[in-house]
Amino acid sequence: MKSVNQVFLLGRLGGDAETRQIRDRVVSRFSLATDRRRKGADGKWADEAVWHQVAVWSSAGAGGIAQYLTKGRVVHVQGRLETHSWVDEFAERRWRAEVVARAADVVLIWTKRSGSGPARDSERPAPAAEPSPPPDPPPGDDDIPL
Repeated sequence: MKSVNQVFLLGRLGGDAETRQIRDRVVSRFSLATDRRRKGADGKWADEAVWHQVAVWSSAGAGGIAQYLTKGRVVHVQGRLETHSWVDEFAERRWRAEVVARAADVVLIWTKRSGSGPARDSERPAPAAEPSPPPDPPPGDDDIPL
């Protein structure tokens, strides 16, 4: 039997990505918050943030994406789930799960709320001077040539 280890996340970055180079590769790490809607003991619905750790790998010459991975930015990440274990200074076993992705599997999503659009005014589209007129109504049965 074959198995599948694939994760899809859509959420907001909790902080700017931290990048470092390891040999001929670059890794950008960040936390990503997704929302989970739960009904509380009082019967009211509330959103709760669920945090995920993400590591995005790219080759050193690829010109990393870390400059675009800034706090509050909305991103879609596709990757695989990996767990790592180690023994800490108190001789206790620790575990960490993270989503591992390639730079090509991260999609930056622009939203007005996230403020992740163009940074300079010269890159922003000019506002429309006047609203455009409504489109012509569809032709009636009498206007359709047969």
